[in-house]
Amino acid sequence: LRIFSTGTCDRSGVCEDPVRKNTPASFVSLVIVTILFGLAIATRHTYNPWLSNLLAGVVGISLSIVLLRGSLRDLLALRRDSALLAAGLGLAMVAATHAGYQAAIWLIPDLRPLVETLYIDIEQTSPPLAIKMSLIAFIVAAEELVWRGLAVALLPKAFSGMRVVLITTVLYALPQLIGGSWILLCAAVAVGTVFGIQRAYYGRITEALITHGIWSVAVFSVIPLV
Repeated sequence: LRIFSTGTCDRSGVCEDPVRKNTPASFVSLVIVTILFGLAIATRHTYNPWLSNLLAGVVGISLSIVLLRGSLRDLLALRRDSALLAAGLGLAMVAATHAGYQAAIWLIPDLRPLVETLYIDIEQTSPPLAIKMSLIAFIVAAEELVWRGLAVALLPKAFSGMRVVLITTVLYALPQLIGGSWILLCAAVAVGTVFGIQRAYYGRITEALITHGIWSVAVFSVIPLV
């Protein structure tokens, strides 16, 4: 695995990393967004989780755009072959998630009501399908920009790909830990590892964004587990 620089270079070859020039602001932004997403999960029984996640997403995208600036073009570069592979991987992950869930509830029957409760929290305040899918895609974009974009840009360039995967997966799972849902925590570790590997291998977030978007829209909207 390899990790590419997220900085930009001028014609003379002098590179500038906007995140490293604003390390304190980038770190604080990462903490703020992590807390906001964590609170959105923790308060899902009390407040509308769609609105709270939307707020976290707006903050995450806004801060990431400001801090990543010129590197966004490289992070969001689109390559047809890898994009198709990412889409295929997303569909495969959806199938694997459903198969894994059926196996899990066969082994642990008490798991079903816990998962059903998660979906109840989502569906009670759910907007129409088209809006829901758009919101999920927006939140996914925010998560990728923050945890596979901003967070990676803060890591030392000498870090190996596997260290990047490990760290970004842990950071991605923190909101679920704050939110107190061990089911979402396990899911975040599993899928976050895949997205982290994509980020480390390709050196951008495009492929992870595609895979993540397909998986999230399917599992939380189009083809729910329950």
